[in-house]
Amino acid sequence: DEIILLGGNPTWTDAHILNVKDGYWTKLPDSPKWTGNSGCAVTGLNGKKGVLVVGGYQSEKSSQFFDIEERTWKILPNMTIGGGLVKMATFDNTPVVFGGELGKKVEAFDGEKWNILENRLPFSGDSAEVTSVSAAFAEWLMSLSNVDWDKSNTCSSSNGMQDDDYVFLTTRESFMLYNGQTSLALPFQPPDERQRHVVEFLGDRVIVCGGGSSWVGPFSQACYQLSPDCTGWLADSRVARFQAASSSIGGVMYVMGGYVYTDPEDLEEDDTIEKFDVAKEYWTKTTWKLPRGRNAPCAVAISEDEIILLG
Repeated sequence: DEIILLGGNPTWTDAHILNVKDGYWTKLPDSPKWTGNSGCAVTGLNGKKGVLVVGGYQSEKSSQFFDIEERTWKILPNMTIGGGLVKMATFDNTPVVFGGELGKKVEAFDGEKWNILENRLPFSGDSAEVTSVSAAFAEWLMSLSNVDWDKSNTCSSSNGMQDDDYVFLTTRESFMLYNGQTSLALPFQPPDERQRHVVEFLGDRVIVCGGGSSWVGPFSQACYQLSPDCTGWLADSRVARFQAASSSIGGVMYVMGGYVYTDPEDLEEDDTIEKFDVAKEYWTKTTWKLPRGRNAPCAVAISEDEIILLG
């Protein structure tokens, strides 16, 4: 029931845990390196479970590890290329990084050092948002030749498998799948062009929401999903966000922070949290608030109760 929130403007080094049962925040030690516009993922290091955080604003090649049990940070070897605005996910428990200065290249961490993988992406990952998906879901995606976006169906609320066999990437104009051995572009395109959006895999579906064409707006509340039962448009989110953070626990997707326009001329860092429950098929704006408004933070679930928020 907890989420860890990491990084983001204007704090950059803040780290907090959100308990999603009661909305209570716990302050963690600050990260040693700035974490705005960073990539993060849960992984293991020397038998310890933690959160690996890479790249970002003024920390383009950095990598650092937060030990969840000991509540301590460790600075790891720099990435080979890295860059700002990097994204990270895992396949087969291997942390992999996309975007930044990598272009079509992919970096992976082997527990000791970073390596550029031989297999590259079919397109640049510069504007990609990423999430880990199961092999069964990836195989379903690969079986598709086209998608009819002009529908909105109600899904059954099966949670499916949360395995991290592949990484799913969504960019302005493409969907891609990657797992080291397989690197391919899917034969259909997103229903619209957007960047700095959020994407989550909820066991039996991928949900994409928010973002926009650029930071000057307009930002989007539109959401869609890819699912064997109900591919199509979802109900709009409650807030139009750009560079927000997202995470998911038990069939619920949480979205928080990001840039919002309070009026056409006023761009602000948002401090609200909303959630989408697949059993209910709609968005709810919670009464919880971030410790402070921020854009481009990083969030990842570390248990059935907790999400870490960095920055």
